[in-house]
Amino acid sequence: MELYLVGLLTSLLAAPPTVDDRALHPMVPGFDRLIRQRVLTPQMGGRLLLSELSCTACHADSRSELKPKRGPRLGGVTRRYHADWLRRFLLDPAAVKPGTTMPGMLSSLSDPERTAATRALVAFLSTLNEEQSVAVRSSASAPVATEFWRKGDQRRGERLFHRVGCIACHEPDSVYRGEKTYLSDRAKRLAELKLDPEEREALQAVDATQPFRSVPLVELSAKYDLRSLCYFLLDPLTVRPAGRMPDMKLEPAEAADLSAYLMNGQATVVAAVEPVGAELVARGRRWFSDLGCVHCHPQRGMSGRPARQLDRLAGDAPHSCLVSPQRGFPEFPLDRLQRRALQQVLSRGAQDRTVSAAEAVTGRLLKWNCFACHERDGVGGVGPRRWSLFETVNHVELGDEGRIPPSLSRVGRKLLVPWMQAVLEGRSQIRFHLVARMPRFGKDNLGDLARQLAAVDIDDSSPQRERRVADRASVQVGRTLLDQGCVQCHPLRGEWLPGVVGVDLAGLDQRLRPEWFRAFLLDPALLKSGTRMPTFFPKGKSLNPELLNGDVERQIASIWDYLKTIRDQPLPEKLVTGKALNFDVVPRDRPIVLRTFMEAAGTHAIAVGFPAQTHLAFDADQVRIVEAWQGSFLNAHGTWFDRFVPPARPLGDQVVRFPEGIPLAPLANDKTAWPVETGAEAGYRFSGYRLDRTGVPSFLYRTPNLRIEDRFVPLTGRAGLSRDLKIVPAGGEVPRSPPIWLRLAIGREIRSSGPDGYRVDDRWTIRLHGSSATVRGQLRSVNEQLEWIVPLTVGTGMTLHVSYQW
Repeated sequence: MELYLVGLLTSLLAAPPTVDDRALHPMVPGFDRLIRQRVLTPQMGGRLLLSELSCTACHADSRSELKPKRGPRLGGVTRRYHADWLRRFLLDPAAVKPGTTMPGMLSSLSDPERTAATRALVAFLSTLNEEQSVAVRSSASAPVATEFWRKGDQRRGERLFHRVGCIACHEPDSVYRGEKTYLSDRAKRLAELKLDPEEREALQAVDATQPFRSVPLVELSAKYDLRSLCYFLLDPLTVRPAGRMPDMKLEPAEAADLSAYLMNGQATVVAAVEPVGAELVARGRRWFSDLGCVHCHPQRGMSGRPARQLDRLAGDAPHSCLVSPQRGFPEFPLDRLQRRALQQVLSRGAQDRTVSAAEAVTGRLLKWNCFACHERDGVGGVGPRRWSLFETVNHVELGDEGRIPPSLSRVGRKLLVPWMQAVLEGRSQIRFHLVARMPRFGKDNLGDLARQLAAVDIDDSSPQRERRVADRASVQVGRTLLDQGCVQCHPLRGEWLPGVVGVDLAGLDQRLRPEWFRAFLLDPALLKSGTRMPTFFPKGKSLNPELLNGDVERQIASIWDYLKTIRDQPLPEKLVTGKALNFDVVPRDRPIVLRTFMEAAGTHAIAVGFPAQTHLAFDADQVRIVEAWQGSFLNAHGTWFDRFVPPARPLGDQVVRFPEGIPLAPLANDKTAWPVETGAEAGYRFSGYRLDRTGVPSFLYRTPNLRIEDRFVPLTGRAGLSRDLKIVPAGGEVPRSPPIWLRLAIGREIRSSGPDGYRVDDRWTIRLHGSSATVRGQLRSVNEQLEWIVPLTVGTGMTLHVSYQW
């Protein structure tokens, strides 16, 4: 122990460096933390700066890793920002907003010219119309208060800021204290050592070294008013499409709370810019073009002055954007390290060098500051000043892995590409115990990052063919093994033992690669340092020699097979017994309509249970039926008692999933792709539901041209649903062009089942009753699947009768 302490103590820095969050040089989070601290190379830092400072917006380059970040959309800018702030910012960006990546575009002009140019530019900007606005819709399922941006609560906003992930990039308030003080696993181990005060202080200093600069939040009340800040926080990508400020999935009330906290009671309403003359606007337009502003803020019908291509630039030129800029050049207040990194990457040898696949992945993670939350290969992760602010829901003790965002080391070897892409896009989530949110960076920004991670992390990129599921007896061994261990910490198909808060294992085969699953069960700590997952196969031997003759490989395969077929298998015995203690909802005389959180139907789920033991779930956010099932209805423990538990899943064994996406869409022709937008993005608006005398709900929703009533009841004597879909024009008659289409099914195999229906994936039969060959629609091939779509002639109204039998 003494030798260990001496070695560690002598390796510590004498004093940690300090950081100035108000320094003027451009603030690029990945550069400040990982290049400045010499964790990554200056060449990588130079490439990062070329993109983040938008050098390649002017100096064109075809390499994807150097794609320019560019600036925000300027449409409606004078209605978002205070005019005085905008003028001061144009005159001296770095002084008004320390750390901005916006260069000084007017620095080389004389004082009178700068004043005149600023006035003209503001006049021109005031004429730019907002290209797209953030839509905030109030509905029966998600009501929004009138002028909600005025009704935020500062204390709630403070708590939100420090809990959902904002402090990963922005500086925490030094006086903020959470409801619980968290210690890292390392700090807990240190506390167990019998050290004198000096030794303990020195060891704790390891976590305090190398602080890094936070993204500044300066003069927000001078820039925004409550409304404009609130709308920006709701959807930052609308204004800043590059995704450096991501979408934190805030509800309108949360955005109002956060705005109230950030404004600190100092907000004033943005005043409209006074009308100006056409001549002044024209001068501003010329300045905007001549100064090259249009390169970073594209405007229709405008082009900037041409600039040399990147490969023709010399890093050591006596006059450039980097040093001694001449008249008309942008001025970046770079510090010496930033300037040196750019000069190195602009040197001839560096420009000719090809970036490796691993470097390309690291570069993309640097751009979106993923390293603020996630560690990968020893780089990045939550910083020591922020560690204690990452929490679990209800402060359940799960150690570091339960509250800190997961490591990305070898993540491409662990996760399947579709699941990884869904997580990166913010569409999928399984860590419901984690308070910090995985933000949305924008699908267009992410591109093929999931495939890049897989290509870099998988040793053998050739696809591995998974073997077929073993016999039933082997699958039941998997059920037994889960019953003996896994269910003590993990829910399964929405069922859990008291106190269990781990990740639900159902659907695991859709998330994990089978080879990673095998390796993890054999040695959890080897693949996931610090995990609380115990090993059930110590030294490669089974703790259950009586099962499958103790064959470890067959036992692991039986667990995988059981989880892969979990929808058709009975639950482990402990969960079956424990269900009697849970909150199972049983429809008896009338249907039950339950608003709840569901894994598939989301946080705006409406579950409908029928006494006939056929049930369904409707997503009021995406405005579509999501799934139906036979057997038991739902467990309402999470709805009525504890929102921390995982979202509910159907209790029945026969679950069918309806096509993702909107049910009705205008298509130009039968070759037009089905829209990917859902809910409000597709123009759908949920209006609630209406109960008839028997308690059956009709879901009410609208599209831009239609009003729809969607009613489901169980089929008589068979497992399935009958659907009445009443469609009427929202006003007058529906335009004939483009025609409205109904999508009834998606599947890998769809075959005819009589004149009015199809059998889908040999799992269920769907019929459109009363249809003829001319109105039955058609099957079309889309991405290795088939779609059944039907053209509709709505006219003054129509009602469709559809049945689903499984």
